[in-house]
Amino acid sequence: MSSQSKIPDRGNESVQERLQHLESHHADRVLAFRQRLAQVGYDRVLILLLDIGKNVHWATALTAAGQELVQPFKLPTTRTGLDRFLALADPLIGSSRFDLVLLGHEPTGVYHEPWARALMDHYAAHLAAQAAPQMDYIFFNPYQVKLARQQTHLRHRKNDPRDLAAMFDLMTRGLGNPAFLPTGVEMLIRNEVGFVRAQSRLLDRLERQLLQQFDRLWPGAVVNVAKFSRAHPGVDKPTPIIQTHPFQRQRIRVLLQHCPNPYHLRALSDQEILDLYRRHAGRAGPALLSMLRTWADNTVLLPEDVCAALAEQVQRLFAQYAYTETMIEDAHGRLESLVPLTPARHISAMPGLSDNDAARYLAILGSASRFLRAAEVWSLSGFDPLTDGSGDTPDRIGHISKRGDPASRNTLYQMGYRAALHYAPVSLTFLDAYDRGKSEIEATIHAAHRVNRICFHLVHNDEPFQNRSTPQMEAEKKRRWQAFKAAKKRRGNRRKRGKRRH
Repeated sequence: MSSQSKIPDRGNESVQERLQHLESHHADRVLAFRQRLAQVGYDRVLILLLDIGKNVHWATALTAAGQELVQPFKLPTTRTGLDRFLALADPLIGSSRFDLVLLGHEPTGVYHEPWARALMDHYAAHLAAQAAPQMDYIFFNPYQVKLARQQTHLRHRKNDPRDLAAMFDLMTRGLGNPAFLPTGVEMLIRNEVGFVRAQSRLLDRLERQLLQQFDRLWPGAVVNVAKFSRAHPGVDKPTPIIQTHPFQRQRIRVLLQHCPNPYHLRALSDQEILDLYRRHAGRAGPALLSMLRTWADNTVLLPEDVCAALAEQVQRLFAQYAYTETMIEDAHGRLESLVPLTPARHISAMPGLSDNDAARYLAILGSASRFLRAAEVWSLSGFDPLTDGSGDTPDRIGHISKRGDPASRNTLYQMGYRAALHYAPVSLTFLDAYDRGKSEIEATIHAAHRVNRICFHLVHNDEPFQNRSTPQMEAEKKRRWQAFKAAKKRRGNRRKRGKRRH
């Protein structure tokens, strides 16, 4: 079966129909839960709730009918606290009074994970419906808990017992999600992706700080000459050492690592400069020497004692920058070795996508079995559109909700754009949206929506990717992509002229 054969074609649906289709997934699940609760009987449903904290948890037990079996009380987060909770819960579960048990709490940072894994192990048979009564383990969105608490108390009155009351309200209304904690390879991939994201943010901050200090220490060493000439046509062109991406260029990296003080560079002979670069960069010649000398002759440096102090700081800052780069590269290498062990390995076969894209997508899912539909992944990332309508006013489709993980949205967006560049079926989705008047960003979101459906199908079904592109699609993509770039260039030129007029 092809990678897209099970994916419904929604190209002819209206925006409203697509939105209703997306919302129906969640509404159907909530309705089915409430019907199940009524069928079992509210008096036959046991609800166990936890409010997770760093050092102290709160717990309570109620029936779905609202009868309080155990008043809210505190528990330490230690093994003693867990044993006390199990001593409370196990007799109630084994009392034959209940046909269904609902266990729930918020996934609060990392503090919930030790108890959550212990509870999943302890109640594994009940969770798998292999022992009676059956148990559902629910995680509550902290934002939903806040809203439920405010609806109950009408204004901001937060404490742990009130949070338990809000969770009870959410539980009986079916407004929770199945508890999920990744295990095995999927957990390793998720942790590695999180590590890469954190280190990438650190790298960005270091780069901004390093560039600021480098411009103080080496003024005029980094200038985009073409951009400078367009902005200042009547001014003499600068003579920089490098024009763009300075910290990715060996020409600058050698200086930062081995000669951070510009006065030391001025003091070196021509042969010493050539030897420095040949020893650490592998090659150097007259062109490099001329560039360095020209910059050194034209620049205005800080006093020598100030440069000496700054040079040592910049060198340490760059050492941290280089080390962070190395950690990110190592993490990418580990991801490339882990992805082939998962169903996400099929994603990298799509033109434009790589093993790192596959790892990042699997990190969004957490597990291939966590979601039933691609629309749920789309909604979790915050790409689902808002709708606004009342009375005789038709529904208005607004912007995307952004009620989700920004990193997930960025992953899907980048995957959509790269696939649009290289895979003709996705390219045509992108171009169709652009020709309908969508912006490039909006067209990319359309492409990402299609990529999400394809990738979810591949992972969920552990099915190899089959390239559905045809020569006709490739020819149409090439023709229309050239027209898109021309239109984008014209649009950009008009925007620039408009800015000049203002």
